[in-house]
Amino acid sequence: MSEWRLFPAGTVPEYTTVEFFQNHPWVPPGHQRGHSQRIQMVADLIADLHAKDPVSSVTDLGAGDGSLLTHLWDLGVPMWGYDAGAENVERARVNGVDVRSADLLSDEMEYGDLVAASEVVEHLLDPHDFVRNLPGKRIVLSSPSAENEFWHYEHHAWAWDMDGYKAMVEQAGWTVVEHRECDAERNFHCGMWQNQRFQAIAAVR
Repeated sequence: MSEWRLFPAGTVPEYTTVEFFQNHPWVPPGHQRGHSQRIQMVADLIADLHAKDPVSSVTDLGAGDGSLLTHLWDLGVPMWGYDAGAENVERARVNGVDVRSADLLSDEMEYGDLVAASEVVEHLLDPHDFVRNLPGKRIVLSSPSAENEFWHYEHHAWAWDMDGYKAMVEQAGWTVVEHRECDAERNFHCGMWQNQRFQAIAAVR
């Protein structure tokens, strides 16, 4: 079971600040290695949860350009997202996806029955506090599962293996009900090419 802080304790990396995300340009999904695999894994997990115990609405935190929400339209329930990136919000608007501008850590937001945060917590200064304070009774989170202290994206602040990720969620007061992993194509981090993997957790309280 492993969790890695990828920055020195007591510091605040610039890439964990809201200003960094507000100014970050939109990146086309096709240019993000592993994007399609992880989005499909999370969408399938939410769809399976909905089939077992229907959700009445979905909120996607860190929604980007709304890619995950577009994969969930067949659920037929209200859904919306929030993102700090101005270009992401504009791209979602152009595509007809309800993504609203917000600082996920400080702004007031409207939350649905199920709250998703896909590829969010690894970017945060304090992911443990963020997960602990997520509202409601059902969440779905996803993050890389192959990254570690030696191999990780340069703007990730934390990394977890499968057991470490589950422990982080459960220590925040949630009960994990489903935990999945998917493979993705190779990527180049820390001077090395390596196979990517992503994980997704569904949890309740």
